[in-house]
Amino acid sequence: MRPVCHLRTLVTAAAASEVPASLVRAARAVIAFDGLEAAHPDGVTLLAVASLRAGVLRPARDLLRRADAAGLERFLAAWPESRAARLALTFGALSRDATRPERTTPEVYDELEATLAHGVPDVAPAYEAEVRLFVVGGRIEHVVGKAPGRRALDAAQARALRDLVEELRRARAAALPFDFLLLDAAEAEARALLALDDAEGAARVWRATMERFQARSLDPGGADVPMFQASEDKAQGQCARVLAGLLTTLGRPREAEEVLRAAVAHHRQIGGSQPGETRGALAALLRAQGRVEEALAALDPIAQSVEESLPASVEAVEALRALGRVDEARALLELARRRHPRSAELARLADLLPR
Repeated sequence: MRPVCHLRTLVTAAAASEVPASLVRAARAVIAFDGLEAAHPDGVTLLAVASLRAGVLRPARDLLRRADAAGLERFLAAWPESRAARLALTFGALSRDATRPERTTPEVYDELEATLAHGVPDVAPAYEAEVRLFVVGGRIEHVVGKAPGRRALDAAQARALRDLVEELRRARAAALPFDFLLLDAAEAEARALLALDDAEGAARVWRATMERFQARSLDPGGADVPMFQASEDKAQGQCARVLAGLLTTLGRPREAEEVLRAAVAHHRQIGGSQPGETRGALAALLRAQGRVEEALAALDPIAQSVEESLPASVEAVEALRALGRVDEARALLELARRRHPRSAELARLADLLPR
């Protein structure tokens, strides 16, 4: 009971624009405290609000979803000017599906922006920046649509998009650098740049993000936030695959190959890594150039690649089929279909292989 009561005292006494060091210590002290609801009916609400004020090296969206609406309404009835509580209530009202930008209406972003301007500024700056990243990413999605480059932007849309890119960059610099935030920001910025016919700029975004993840995965202590090496390594592989696709589109397949080979080599340095997706992308690039033997070699060990990745499975079967090694292709296909039973692509390959 004592940690929650102490936390409640600190929350109610916190200054409007300054967060006392005692509040920071208290929020961190009880962040892992079990039984908050049993100790106090609004224990989780108080913890979420205090954490938003203090900054506790956790993603804001986790904190924003922890408190229940009834508890936040009670908190706001007593302290209606709390931006942290109102932000938690507004953001928490969104379902997990609704927080996907393409499923969220512009009115939701308007409401979140209004919340960020309401009441006393009792939200840690990094958390405000994280919410702004979500808002800006969503606004970019609504301007660009799902297929950047396929629709012409008028002058007003182009100006709006450039402004959004600048706003996104400012928010990213201020937010806590969690891996999913960096990926979301890179995807949104690259999508905007592609819509502005700046594929080179989009490639630079993905390269910078990839290199940042590669550095972080080798030096976990330098990331400034809690992180897992395997997660950082998975992110660098994702960035490498997107970057390689862009470079190929730009007519630079050799550079794309170098990026993917470097990413695969990086995978090997990280314990628990699963490089199958990146190996599959490298194999696809090589096979498209007629370098089928090299494509198959890129998937080695093949059984592991098949286990980790559907694209790698497809590429392995395709390479063996192209080399006339039909029996091996059939055996591998059976293994792959056990691992990926719903794959239409593997079913297609089964129809192509002679029985």
